[in-house]
Amino acid sequence: LIRTVEMPAMDLKETKNAFRFDFDKFFPIPVDEATYYLSPIDYPSAADAQSSPHYLAAATRTRSMENLLYTAKNVGLNVVGVEPGSVAAVRCMMGPIPPQGGSLCVIAGAASSIAVVCYHDNGVIYRNIGQAFAVEEITPAFVDTFSRDIQSTLNFAAAQLWNFSCSAILIAGYGAMHASMIKKSVEEFTSLPVVMINPWELWGVKNPPQQTFGFEIPMGLALRA
Repeated sequence: LIRTVEMPAMDLKETKNAFRFDFDKFFPIPVDEATYYLSPIDYPSAADAQSSPHYLAAATRTRSMENLLYTAKNVGLNVVGVEPGSVAAVRCMMGPIPPQGGSLCVIAGAASSIAVVCYHDNGVIYRNIGQAFAVEEITPAFVDTFSRDIQSTLNFAAAQLWNFSCSAILIAGYGAMHASMIKKSVEEFTSLPVVMINPWELWGVKNPPQQTFGFEIPMGLALRA
């Protein structure tokens, strides 16, 4: 689970300790049963950023984390870091030179889709989108519903974020194989430029696999290192 939180200005260790007392305001997990971390982010309403910085808070049940690490160890994987898949995907989609100002990253996934409202090179709002693209037929009506959810996310962001302006919509993921249909529909609904992201081309990777869709998360994790 991911949330954006505002905290008093402290060093990161103190912030994490203090957040423990506010944890239940943001997450439906008892803090004693949770593993969580905070990372400072740029935020569009940050006129008072130094006195009240914003953080991306990610949390999961400790038991889930323990199971993940136990499984990784059993198959010989050395885990050097764990982060939410949507955070990794955004890092990949931003490219070597992240856009300045506001943008929207959309992962049109096979089983689920996510829209991430971004400011500079980080996400500030994460929302699930109802349409997933591992279906037998992608119809114009299906894509238009997807586009309406994207427009709804932009409306939500405009209401929540002071002085936020979206300059472009970046779309990647399994659904990008329907690029022309998605691009046309989303641009019609939002009146914003849409960029269909091919992460292999974006990062200049030579000899990509024949199936190029759906690698945003592993590529984003690799870029984290």
